[in-house]
Amino acid sequence: MNDSYTTTFTVPSTAAEVTDAITDPRAWWMTDIAGDTRQVGDEFSFEVPGVHHSRLRVTDLIPGELVVWEVVDGKVEFVADQDEWTGTRIRFAISPTDDGTTVRFTHEGLRPTDECYDACSGAWNRYAGASLRDLLVTGTGQPSSNPDEVTFQETRAAAAEPANGPSGGVDRWACRGGDADQPGPPSGDPRCGAVGGAGRVSKGRTTSSTRRCWASASGGVPSSKVDRNS
Repeated sequence: MNDSYTTTFTVPSTAAEVTDAITDPRAWWMTDIAGDTRQVGDEFSFEVPGVHHSRLRVTDLIPGELVVWEVVDGKVEFVADQDEWTGTRIRFAISPTDDGTTVRFTHEGLRPTDECYDACSGAWNRYAGASLRDLLVTGTGQPSSNPDEVTFQETRAAAAEPANGPSGGVDRWACRGGDADQPGPPSGDPRCGAVGGAGRVSKGRTTSSTRRCWASASGGVPSSKVDRNS
């Protein structure tokens, strides 16, 4: 799946060392993972209460080459379709190089059109892109720091604040604009004020000719949309 989330890095480690680190996700992902993780057929799970639960199975393990986990059951509780992770596959392609080993991490099925993509890709940037790499380079990862939960809590707090817009009973406006997909109010739309830390609540994506302002009435789920051509 070419549009699935992917990140790649190279470390001065052997392919065997990389395999060993990947198959110890407690050292770089979640410290409270339950179950075995090192053999084909092993199943393991983790849970962030009220936010995310997943049960995964090791489907492929070729030392020095490939590790694949299938999400047998996943619940992402801060999006409308809570099964977005179920049936997806987490793939680590391992390639020896002159400088060490390159790891290409892909969450097959996690796509930009998914509602959880922003939060989940941000979490993978932290875990697969940084924590796993740091574990291999320095010997210490940063497991269990959960951007999904932080985003969820910030979104819920923003939704509970008094109305920011002048009318319509909207609790909070989350605005974006431009190709860079950065927070910012659409041109000439006074309803999109300063949103501070909640500026990335919405999942709207824009082109250079259109800016979208999403009204988020509760829980970070867009309840209405205003398009403005700039």
